[in-house]
Amino acid sequence: MVYKAFDFIKGMPAVVFSKMILQKFVDGASEVVLDGEQFSAALMVTRADFEQKYYVQNGKLREREPENVPYLKQYLTKTGDEAGYKAALAQRIDLAKRFIKAYKDFSFFDMSKLRETLDYESWTEFITHVNEFTYGLRWQKIAEASVEDLVEAGDLFLFRLENKDFIKSSLNPEVEDEQTQLWRALFNEINKEERILKLLGGVEVYYRPASAPAMVSHKQGSVIVNKLDHDHNPLPAEIVRNISQYLNGKTKELLPEAALLMDQGKVKWKKAAQDIIKDKRYTQEQMLAHFPIAINYRCTGNDYSFNKDMRALLKAKQVNSIGVYLGGDNLAEVVIVSPDGKIVYQKVYNEFNSYNYYQALALREEERIEAQRNWLQMEKIKNLRLGYMAALVSELSKLILKYDAIVVLEDLSKNKRDRVRAPKLYMQFALNLAHKLNYLALKKREPKEPGGLLNGYQLAPKVVGLAGYANQIGCVFFALPSNGEGEPKHASKAYLLALKGCLMLQRIHRAQNLDKVDFMLTQNQWLSFLKEQGISS
Repeated sequence: MVYKAFDFIKGMPAVVFSKMILQKFVDGASEVVLDGEQFSAALMVTRADFEQKYYVQNGKLREREPENVPYLKQYLTKTGDEAGYKAALAQRIDLAKRFIKAYKDFSFFDMSKLRETLDYESWTEFITHVNEFTYGLRWQKIAEASVEDLVEAGDLFLFRLENKDFIKSSLNPEVEDEQTQLWRALFNEINKEERILKLLGGVEVYYRPASAPAMVSHKQGSVIVNKLDHDHNPLPAEIVRNISQYLNGKTKELLPEAALLMDQGKVKWKKAAQDIIKDKRYTQEQMLAHFPIAINYRCTGNDYSFNKDMRALLKAKQVNSIGVYLGGDNLAEVVIVSPDGKIVYQKVYNEFNSYNYYQALALREEERIEAQRNWLQMEKIKNLRLGYMAALVSELSKLILKYDAIVVLEDLSKNKRDRVRAPKLYMQFALNLAHKLNYLALKKREPKEPGGLLNGYQLAPKVVGLAGYANQIGCVFFALPSNGEGEPKHASKAYLLALKGCLMLQRIHRAQNLDKVDFMLTQNQWLSFLKEQGISS
């Protein structure tokens, strides 16, 4: 495979206006000709090209401020000299086109789709368009014997990349992980034509030494007790430990609760087919590789305008509202209401894939408290929470598509009264959801199908943190928690959040200026809306 990429924004100045070339103009040259091995034809750069961005003062090189560079928009804004701006822009684009034609690296790319010089409205538009084509992958056949000769001579080293999806076994899932699918799609012919995925620079290969001793946690032939019973409910660690010791002949007594579970046939166990080493991957040294990939790298959209674009879409249609409440008597409750406030879906999410996270977290918390009292080693609760959040985020993304809905979460960051409800964890969930919705691809769809790997849904902008987004991140909205005054007494928190989503959508539909939609709901406005909906306390 031959891989090439050229960053035109940095690459053209680095070649055409290198330090050596600039110095020649400082020394008084009227023109400079670029040729040599890098060029298929000579490229002439004139002093007029140089003086568009640079000037010489007292024998020293100076760079113009953006508002004084005639081919930049800042110059047009400052001076209003449209004729001068267009002439300077055409001059700069013509220089760039001559560079593309003369510089050898561009022979690898198809630059035939560049438009006529006068068709570009700005320099930014031109270089953005050029960068759409300055990336390419090609397959180049090499004789196997040639490779073998190089390997034998020690001039070539071959490495095989592995991950869990590359290992063929009956235990491996049929649907590959999304990251594996992206990796495969990066090199296929569809992506070559569609140009959705781009392999970036900055590939990292690093060495991870063994960090844990190889300890056999289960010897071959020993009994391994499942931490879940036959009903998929988590068992207390003490019970699992007692049953394991009993079945392995290390104790003759079962705890009463353990004996009852055994008698009821609720305990699942099996014999180890071979020695099992705990955390085996950390007991072996490894070489790891990280390959950055850009998705929709040709997209010119601005993250800052994404929320406005989303509001425009919501204004043009009627959508449902999903209220998500974390905490309380359950880990999470989800309620979906139609635009007229009617409940179309309602569910409590305490378990996923038959695993009860609520019970598991409760057990882990009890064990943590007991460990603190008895100075015992505490098991981490963090991984359980992260696993639950990942499952809930995945479920919500499916509901958003299925019910064509926005999501409304509580904004605990602005409410000191609810700080006891772990706002950091809550906001981490919101951030994880935004990351998922930034490019939502469904594994089982065809690559080019809507929602497929090469045609994913973008329902949120690229988000690093929640700061600066106020009450909206794409299709995710935030509302202050309710205080209960004047609200229906027996209504669930998730239902009230979903209704607040209806009110926010109502404001979008009525807005004259989508740049300035007020999503801050005062108590009086909220109660008036409930009254309009016929919902009373």
